[in-house]
Amino acid sequence: MTHKNLSAKKRYTLFFISLICLIGIGSVLLRSWNYTPDMHFVDGLELLNENPRCAVSHLVLAQKSQDNNVRLTSALTLAKIYHHGAKDVPVNMAKAVFYYEEAAQLKSPEAFYILALLYDAGDKVKENREKAKDYMAKAAKTMPEAKYALAVWIERGYYGKPDEKKAVALYEQAACAGIQNAIKSLISIYHGGFGGFPKNIEREQYWRTKLK
Repeated sequence: MTHKNLSAKKRYTLFFISLICLIGIGSVLLRSWNYTPDMHFVDGLELLNENPRCAVSHLVLAQKSQDNNVRLTSALTLAKIYHHGAKDVPVNMAKAVFYYEEAAQLKSPEAFYILALLYDAGDKVKENREKAKDYMAKAAKTMPEAKYALAVWIERGYYGKPDEKKAVALYEQAACAGIQNAIKSLISIYHGGFGGFPKNIEREQYWRTKLK
């Protein structure tokens, strides 16, 4: 093989390598151009355990989705990551509250409940009792855990004068859903009476049989 032919072969080889590289780069650019928020959402969830930091980047972009369920799930996921921290993602309560609030805007009972507890405790988050009461009441419409917490707050007078009848009704609803603390509260209430609420041995025994 002559030197001239060898050079030509090298040129052809370099040409094909360059062409393949350009096709690859084009594919990447085309994929990036067509990368929708919903695609970021899927990738974000898939990367949660393997690479939380990268997952966060995807989920932030997923917030631009037109699908409320995608926005809600990504907001809640981001909130929990920043609330509890993850590998290479430190706890950041300001960001956690921001995303919980985003989820609350989308009517998430879980976000309502967590925000109510955070604003009530005022630990690492500025206390806001009015927001806490509002969110807990909203969460209690569907969440058994929130029904129990709301009953406790009503019993303690967070909403004004304690309303024993309303508190017991909420304890009953939470207990029917299996909330153990609600069952214990009812046992105590029916055993010894509660703020004028009458003793009820039959109901006490009923809930004792349900206590795990």
